[in-house]
Amino acid sequence: NSIISLPIVTVFFVGIAASMPDAFAGKVGFLVAFVAICAGQAIPDLQFLHLFFICFVVAALTIALFTYVPSLRTLCKRTAVPEVYTCDKTGVVDMTPWKPMKFISGAILVLLALLICSLQF
Repeated sequence: NSIISLPIVTVFFVGIAASMPDAFAGKVGFLVAFVAICAGQAIPDLQFLHLFFICFVVAALTIALFTYVPSLRTLCKRTAVPEVYTCDKTGVVDMTPWKPMKFISGAILVLLALLICSLQF
């Protein structure tokens, strides 16, 4: 399970924490995390959480290196500095309240109370 979850978690957390890494750095970090966790499975005495943390840090550092070191990026035929993500606020979400919300919320609470009571006996 950790063979695929570690790369996904690493790319997700780095993507949430920083706006500078681009898709190329994420792909390299994903690949490094996958290879690191697969290689770490061969170490018999290493506990799972220690292995997960070590591979997470290695993958996050790889993403940072491929984001902030221009020579590594140009070596892979990418631009020296990645384009920073900026959120455009063109989409507007309608925030009008839903009319039957109070009724549906009450019905859910009543059904939940009935379910809990029925499971007690």
